[in-house]
Amino acid sequence: MLIGEGVVIELREPSALSRVLVGTEKLHNGSAGGKAMEFKRVSVVLPGHEKAPCLEIGRVLLRADGSWHLQNGVVFRNGELSVEAPSGYLQVDGALAGDVNLLMPTGSHLVGNIFAHASPMVKSHEGIKK
Repeated sequence: MLIGEGVVIELREPSALSRVLVGTEKLHNGSAGGKAMEFKRVSVVLPGHEKAPCLEIGRVLLRADGSWHLQNGVVFRNGELSVEAPSGYLQVDGALAGDVNLLMPTGSHLVGNIFAHASPMVKSHEGIKK
């Protein structure tokens, strides 16, 4: 298993998230030899919002299919709104890049996008957007 600790990801534009995915995918398939990869204590920072990261995650499991599973506590900040959840998923590429799907203790899902500051969170029962 390959582990990165205290990871800070600074994104300047939405497409940067896809580039981060491609980089971690290459690392996953090369250096890690396709084994499990995880990041601990992860912060995602956007320009102009350095005061508080838009996303803080206790643990990110990077899967071979490129999905990011968020565990051990997730804090999502969207404008003045701050939401905490035990786990969730991050959509890292495609038209929905930046979508955060928080899995709440009640079984419901809250979906927001790290690039859409000050837009409301959407409650969803459909599950994960892919």
